[in-house]
Amino acid sequence: MLAFIIVLLAGYLVGSFPTAIIVSKILRGKDFDIRTQGSGNAGGTNVFRVLGWQAGIVVMLVDVFKGFVATYWISKWQPFGAPYIDETVMPIITGVAAVLGHIWTVFANFRGGKG
Repeated sequence: MLAFIIVLLAGYLVGSFPTAIIVSKILRGKDFDIRTQGSGNAGGTNVFRVLGWQAGIVVMLVDVFKGFVATYWISKWQPFGAPYIDETVMPIITGVAAVLGHIWTVFANFRGGKG
């Protein structure tokens, strides 16, 4: 059970990486917050609208990669030598955890993207 919780938290933390916020701060400075611009959403589409297509594509690609990491790599990881959890269920669970992390990111006061 502990292994399951650790894998679930790992999926959540990968999804919590606030790509749109970080890219916008790199491009516009540390005082810029993408959540106060455009639609107010910390997601790839809002970055695309506010900062341009290049920044939007970077955010979208990193967000897709976060989903891949959660559903493929983390779902295959078995910490502490735990018995393997069902290989059809685990990618779904870690993917949902990553989406929840994207929406309610711990790194940005639980204000992230739309999923």
